[in-house]
Amino acid sequence: MFSQSFEGAKSTAIILSLLETAKRHGLDSEKYMTYLLEHLPNEESLAKKEVLEAYLPLQIEKFQSQSRLWNFFNTPRYGAVTNY
Repeated sequence: MFSQSFEGAKSTAIILSLLETAKRHGLDSEKYMTYLLEHLPNEESLAKKEVLEAYLPLQIEKFQSQSRLWNFFNTPRYGAVTNY
């Protein structure tokens, strides 16, 4: 991947790191990114560490047994390849 600025390269690295972390935690990375893009702009303060940490893949994974959110992130998309 090529970026025209250091800031662009840093942003790309952060996004790709989040997506790979989501995959390692068993989340559908496309749905995870959609969730972030839909919910983060509605947060009043992104300067608080606790607010941002709540959106990390590990935090979302903790809802595995008690939330519909887990089912949302782990439901394969139409046409998605699954490994059985």
